[in-house]
Amino acid sequence: MKFILALLLMLAGLANAAAQVRFFANFGIQSSYASEKNESPSWDTDYKPFFTNRSSLHLGLGAEWPIDRNQQYYIQSILRYSGKGRNFFRSRSEPLAQSTDTLSIRNNVALNYMEFPITINFKKQLNENWTLHAGAGFYGGFIF
Repeated sequence: MKFILALLLMLAGLANAAAQVRFFANFGIQSSYASEKNESPSWDTDYKPFFTNRSSLHLGLGAEWPIDRNQQYYIQSILRYSGKGRNFFRSRSEPLAQSTDTLSIRNNVALNYMEFPITINFKKQLNENWTLHAGAGFYGGFIF
């Protein structure tokens, strides 16, 4: 009987905690750039100026749940797709294009990541219009 009562109390506590979990979607547009240092003699003039940012997006689903009674501290976790990389495009002048038989060069580096940040956040309502948010945590991800 004590075991069943303890189990019921534990399940009631879990149901109460689950009722306070907030789920959310995380999405947006981002721009990324992969910098490179190169010791080639013509790198700074022939290649470096033609690299540009790659625009992509990030999409994710997350959850946060309070860890204190005042609901000021939360644990937040997100599973998010993120596209990163850089673009390269260089068109050649007509005399150079004829001598090299190449009119333009295009190379895009597209890196796709699944990211999994876990943070502890602090939220404090300052007044009717302002809320203070601060957080720190760990971040993991893998490329695919």
